[in-house]
Amino acid sequence: MLGDSQAKALDAFGAPKTDRPGAAIAKRTVFLIDKEGIVRFVDLDYNIEDDKETLYAAMEQLAHPPHRAE
Repeated sequence: MLGDSQAKALDAFGAPKTDRPGAAIAKRTVFLIDKEGIVRFVDLDYNIEDDKETLYAAMEQLAHPPHRAE
């Protein structure tokens, strides 16, 4: 969760927002970022009822990435 009263993170990540007088309000958006700071999953229109299983699967994959043969 991120507080962003000046919408700097919203603008930097290209997250959707609703501009209202005196405030930019973020639409519910999900970014999963790995330990190296790389964005691995984005849902710009997250709906907790419809999208939670997709989010859980992405979180599981990020937590337990497949091993690469070297």
